[in-house]
This record gives sequence, C-alpha cells and structure tokens, in this order.
Amino acid sequence: MKPEIIETYNELLPIYKGYNGKLHSLLEELLVNAGIKFHLIESRVKDVASFQEKISRPSKFYNDPLNEINDISGIRIIVYYNDDINKVAELIEQELENVECENSHQQENYSADSFGYLSLHYVVKIDEQRRKLLEWKRYSDMKSEIQIRTVLQHSWAAISHALQYKNEDDVPKPLRRKLFRLAGLFELADEEFISVRNQATDNKNEIKESFVSGNKDIDINSVSLKEFMESWDGLENMYKIMEKYNYVVEADGGVDDSHEAPDDINLNYYGTVSGHCEQVGLTKISQLESLLNLNFEPYLSKIHTFDGEWKVSNSFILYLLLIRAKIEKFTVNDLELAGWFNTLAKTVIKEAKEDKKANKALKRN
Repeated sequence: MKPEIIETYNELLPIYKGYNGKLHSLLEELLVNAGIKFHLIESRVKDVASFQEKISRPSKFYNDPLNEINDISGIRIIVYYNDDINKVAELIEQELENVECENSHQQENYSADSFGYLSLHYVVKIDEQRRKLLEWKRYSDMKSEIQIRTVLQHSWAAISHALQYKNEDDVPKPLRRKLFRLAGLFELADEEFISVRNQATDNKNEIKESFVSGNKDIDINSVSLKEFMESWDGLENMYKIMEKYNYVVEADGGVDDSHEAPDDINLNYYGTVSGHCEQVGLTKISQLESLLNLNFEPYLSKIHTFDGEWKVSNSFILYLLLIRAKIEKFTVNDLELAGWFNTLAKTVIKEAKEDKKANKALKRN
C-alpha cells in the first residue's frame, strides 16, 4: 500500500463529503417529488481509516483504488413496502447514470434453505445533464453506492451484523435452522404489510364511494371520520366561526401526509375521537352527523381563554364538537386520560355544560 494514496484520499475527503451531501439531498427531493414515501435516507463517506483498511485487505488488490472502489460514497434508502423498492430503482435509473446494479441480494436468488439480508444495490454517477451544471461539475467522475431496502430488511441486516454472521457458513449448525425460520418470518411480514396496505386502501376507497353516493350509514372509525370531515357541509361555516375567535386551522398530521412522523402541533385525533364515539354509544357516521346541528359558536368562543392563536386540525375540531354534543358522557378525567392538560380539560367541560344549560333555558322560553 502506497502512503501517497492515503494522503491523496485525505485531501479529497472534503470533496467526497460535498458530493455525498448533494446526492443525498437530490435523492430526497426526487423521492418526495415522485410521491414515493420513505422511512429514512442514510448517507456516509468512508473515513480515512476505513479506506485504508479496505485497500489493505489481503483478498483485494487495487491498481487505482480511488476509481475502483465504488462505495467510498454510500447512500441507503429505506422504504416501508417491498414494492416501493422497484419504484425507487426506476427513479434512480431515470435520473442517474447507472454504472452497475447488484441484485444478488434479492429474494429470488436465495435457495429455500438459505438466509441472507435482502437489498438492491446500485453504483451510480451523476447523469450527463447534471454534469453540465456548474454545481455538479466537480463531482462528474465520482461514484456512489446506493442500497435500497425495506424497514424489515434493514432490521434483519442490523441484527445479522450485531450477531456478526456475514455469511451462512459462519453460523454454527445448531443455530442455522432457527435463523432460516426467522428470515422466513421477516420475508412473510414484508409481504403481509403490502396486503394490509392494499386492504386499507380498498377500505378507504369504499368509504369515499359511500359518501359520494350519499350513504352515511357507515361504521365509525378513524378513516370514515376523516372522510366525513372532509365532505361535511358544516365545515366551512365552522372555519368562519373559528377564525373570528383566533383559532388557526392546520392540516391533520400522520404518515399519510409526509414521509416523516407528525409533529407536536399537527396531531391526528381521528383515532381518539373514534374511541370516544364508541364510549358514548355512537356507531354510525349518520348518528354522529345528526348531533352536529347545534349552534357551537357560543361554546367555541368561550373555551379559547388564552392569549394568541389556538392551532387546531379538522380532527380536533370534531373532537371539540363531540364533547359539546355529548357533554353528559364526558368528564375531565376522560380528557386527561386522552392526554389533555388539566386546565384546558376543566375549561372545555365547564363551558360545554354551561352552554347546554343555556340552550335548554332558551328552548323553555
């Protein structure tokens, strides 16, 4: 090993890091624009010690290691579903120059009585059009290895690495059968997640079609509540009332809205509201809708007691309306168990009860 190679690599390391960071950002932008949801993108550049160790291995010989080693820059894209791997692969082949595709770690290349980690590997360079751009010009000859795998495949690889079993022959025979069975469970789970996703999509489409046809005799669950709120005739009027009293409506959070987890503000409350509906005896969307013909303005004007804006989502609006409509079924403790602060829970319960009394008095008069 020539020491000047290590010195050269050390000098080039900042350029490799710049290239790796730009490629990471490009891939993230491409995935988001293509609507491909992903769990995580990891990237790294080999440090000097790793580079030195690789070119010093007795089983390897490099004439020109800087050009021959393909994974100096490495990026891993972790997706949720197995069929998303092909979508990412197609995107990479469209947007980057494909130097090499390594598919030996695919399921079809393993025998029935073997195990191994599953992943699709590409070696890529920047495509010809981007190489003409000034911002990419200095990186035109650099390569990067991109690995694509699912969350479960990534978990299996991490566990295998922790066990230090890189090859099947490394595993003691008494443990092989157990690992075969575990590998099969991971693969089966990946397949079943696709089935669950497809079933959930079919269910959502059926609910949408029911609302379009005017049928609201639909079981209450988080999906049907979301579809109901998005089509509810009274929602626009509710927005106007809330704007008057310094509420700010934001989108409901959740994994469907982004490749990331929801933040602390945009929480999705449909699941919680569904549980409360069951608690108060509501099972159908039609039953819930019949409760929402009240004048909610006095109640909504009084529960916002603090200075400044109150950020709420559609699901939280429904939550507030349900509490008022079925206040006889709610207690402060119910809201606290659902994660409310004590002060806010007390205010909402108090104002809902007083508003109900005021309505009864108006009807008597």
